[in-house]
This record gives sequence, structure tokens and C-alpha cells, in this order.
Amino acid sequence: MAKKKDFSVAKIKFLLEEKGLSIVEVERRNGLRPRECQNATDKAYFKGEQAIAKELGMHPKKIWPSRYDSKGERLKPQPYENYISKRRFKQGLKAA
Repeated sequence: MAKKKDFSVAKIKFLLEEKGLSIVEVERRNGLRPRECQNATDKAYFKGEQAIAKELGMHPKKIWPSRYDSKGERLKPQPYENYISKRRFKQGLKAA
């Protein structure tokens, strides 16, 4: 069975925009500090993941399957690659 990929940052933002929300609005509505949800879009960050999933009305496992096991439990500890910003990694590859 093929491994499911995490939603892209663009897809998460698109789904939020369909509900009339932005990343900043999700942070405000859920009492989070600035960038907590933005950080969760591309690396493991529990509070941000929970807030985004709540606003989208889905389990975080559906958005970020790499961060959860087959039972829907969050991986502890997370695999190392889940803590690396994918955007920075991609930018580094382009510069090379």
C-alpha cells in the first residue's frame, strides 16, 4: 500500500480560505501565538496541528499522515524529518 503524503501548505491554506479563514485567523480563534499554525503546516507542531484540524473539521492524521500511526495516535517521538522545515529544505536544493 502506498504511503499517504501530507497535505501541502498550499492545500491547507486553500481549504482554510474556502471556510473564510487564514492561518492568522486560526491562530487568533484558538488562542495561539503568532506562527504556531504556520509552523505546523510544514513541520511537527502539536498545538498548531490541532487548531488547523479543528477549523477544517477533520482529524490531524488526515492532513499529516506522516505524523500519526495507523491507529490515529500521534507518533512520539516524531521522525526526525518531521521537524525539518520542508520549505527551507526545498530552497536549499534550488540554490545548489
